[in-house]
Amino acid sequence: MMRLLHTYNPFRQSSLTHTHPLLSYAIQGVRGGRTPTGLERYSRKVMWIVGGLILAGLIVTLGVTYDPRNAFGDHYIIALLYWVGSLVVSAISFVVVDLVTLFYAAMSVRTEMAQKVKFDLLRTSSLSATTYLDAQITLAQARSWRVFIVMWAARFCCWLLLILLLIIGVIGAVLTGELYFIGWQELAIALLLLLSFCIFTVMLLWEPLWRFRMMTCLAMSIAARVRRGGWMWGTLAAATLLTVFLQGLFGVWVVFTSGWLERIIGRALSFEFEMVTAIAMLLPWLIMPLVVWFSQKQLAGWRWRVAEQAIFARHEELD
Repeated sequence: MMRLLHTYNPFRQSSLTHTHPLLSYAIQGVRGGRTPTGLERYSRKVMWIVGGLILAGLIVTLGVTYDPRNAFGDHYIIALLYWVGSLVVSAISFVVVDLVTLFYAAMSVRTEMAQKVKFDLLRTSSLSATTYLDAQITLAQARSWRVFIVMWAARFCCWLLLILLLIIGVIGAVLTGELYFIGWQELAIALLLLLSFCIFTVMLLWEPLWRFRMMTCLAMSIAARVRRGGWMWGTLAAATLLTVFLQGLFGVWVVFTSGWLERIIGRALSFEFEMVTAIAMLLPWLIMPLVVWFSQKQLAGWRWRVAEQAIFARHEELD
């Protein structure tokens, strides 16, 4: 997974190097890594710390709830409940990441534009809007990364914990004789579970990385177009809520379509072909990661172009 973080490193996503004049001066005050390697070193440290905390929490939970009279299955259920709780907390906490990302992205543009003389000099120089915007997005993401990586590391550790629990569960089922024969039907079910796990993995680990870029471009484009502070924050809040609403609406569509396919196909086949019905139910979930990736990429690209057109446009003096 460090390879994944290497790819999505804000400095490596940028077309500029960290030694570029627009970045080298501004990143001096950034905490949590001022270079690509420094940011990756900081990310590894955070992942070890977060992983240690989650594992320690599991050990403490099992220790507090331990009862020698309980069977292995009882302790296993407690571990699963701990995993569910950790996953829910890590998912909800990403609201903080969104807020921090929006704030740093918007302020990176507003702070520059508020310095009218400096910004006028930038506009009249040979610097292109694309280069300037690239530098500001990289700076905003580097500032937000120290919060983002904590929350993302929590998700990654929950993912690792799930794999560990699944392995322990399979070993326990084999040792207790509950899993003694594997036929074609069992293999088909295992394949469906594997596909479901892949969808879960993409939405858990990859989607936040796509969203991180999208939120940065969204905030920066609004900050570049809406000049007055109150209107800017209000517009940004409305745009963010609209984005969240549309994503939630798509999630509802996936759930509804999956259930609808189960009823239609199940009724047509008289529920005699359960595997066909299960595959049909899974189809909307299979396309979900692709749709989310495509829509977030298109939104980020659109808002990039909007910001690029507005960033050096003629503007009135800020209030």
